[in-house]
Amino acid sequence: MISIVVSSYQKHYFEAFSESVAKTIGTIPYEIIQIWNPGSMGICEAYNRGAEKAKYAYLCFVHEDVLFKTKAWGNLILAHLQNENIGAIGVAGSAYKSEIPSSWSIFKTYNALHILQHYKEKSKRPQIIKQPNNVDLFQVVALDGVFIATRKAIWKQFPFDEKTFTSFHGYDVDFSLAISQKYNLFVVFDILIEHFSQGNANNEWLLESMKISDKWRKVLPATCVNLNSGEEKRLKVEAKRRFEKKLSILNYNWIKKKYFKLKYVR
Repeated sequence: MISIVVSSYQKHYFEAFSESVAKTIGTIPYEIIQIWNPGSMGICEAYNRGAEKAKYAYLCFVHEDVLFKTKAWGNLILAHLQNENIGAIGVAGSAYKSEIPSSWSIFKTYNALHILQHYKEKSKRPQIIKQPNNVDLFQVVALDGVFIATRKAIWKQFPFDEKTFTSFHGYDVDFSLAISQKYNLFVVFDILIEHFSQGNANNEWLLESMKISDKWRKVLPATCVNLNSGEEKRLKVEAKRRFEKKLSILNYNWIKKKYFKLKYVR
């Protein structure tokens, strides 16, 4: 009953991923839809192509450099998504997304993660990140794209925006914000995956994060928690500081001078 969609370009990862799914998903019917994508299309287009081919009612969009550590996780996905108020679930996300271009993860207080993460630094051992502890579900407004499960009917309402997001960044936050306008999103703590890479906040990422701020200007900042005015101001100031630092690191002074002040400081 689950169609698993993967934008794939590394054969060894995909083979290990497929074997992991077969050993852990449980007894429910499933299919893996591999969209071969060695940079020939953005991930939004790849995911939309895969979802169009899917024959089952539940969709799981997953990176190929992932192994599943939980047994019968397919049944857990179905159990979560039986609740019609839940639009999507994941293993990492945040209850706050700033209007300033940024990652979903910049404010740890509002984050939720349940993942066995590997790091770029070879000297740093992989570790399970579980935040917060002692909860089963944590409501968020943005999910990380490493793992997102939803119903096909919801994807049909909110397909990935392949016209706006043409690379491999921004698609997850955009997809989350679209779904969250009508449904609730949750990070779940009964599914654990092992992830072998980290994100890359490069120039391409920066431009895509700016697109999110432009597209969702009327919605952002987005949150599912109550914030007082002092906290709202603090988060905005901190997001602005981090954005300006990223502009400096990536040598985007022209954006800082001609674009940032006009569009992101109200």
